[in-house]
Amino acid sequence: MLKIGRIAGSHGLKGNVILVHELEDTEWMKLELPIFLELNSGSFIPFFVEEFKPLNASEFIVRFDDTPTLEAAKKLTGKIAYVEAGKVKIQTENSPRLWLGFTINTDDNQTLGTIAEVIENGPQWLAKLFIGQQEVLVPLVPEFIKKINERLREIVMDLPEGLLEVYLTKE
Repeated sequence: MLKIGRIAGSHGLKGNVILVHELEDTEWMKLELPIFLELNSGSFIPFFVEEFKPLNASEFIVRFDDTPTLEAAKKLTGKIAYVEAGKVKIQTENSPRLWLGFTINTDDNQTLGTIAEVIENGPQWLAKLFIGQQEVLVPLVPEFIKKINERLREIVMDLPEGLLEVYLTKE
């Protein structure tokens, strides 16, 4: 699944929601693809778009066929939205979003984890992964990336000393 955004809230009284999307290309909305919402952790439920219209450059007003009321729409607020990977053109060929599902290894062959989410934070990209039960954000900056192996779906990184310890020493 490819994360495309988040439901920011309800809009109006007829069950519409505001979808804040993260992709530059919005042509995918015309493809009538189902949008999957993660209602529970790891549970992706398809919602079929009945109507959509752009609100601004990063938001759509969307009406799903399963949300006919304001109350139904409110229950979706804050849910992360996805589409099936491969069905949508990602921003550019070099986008770090392409690394979703890649394994991050250190330059001394230690596996840190698999990229669960790629987050754009201003000009910087972050990879979210889990080390044990701990969520960790790793900056995807060229200075830290030593090698990207597309075939093996792995990224070898040389992370600054102490970066991971900041996360792993939290209780």
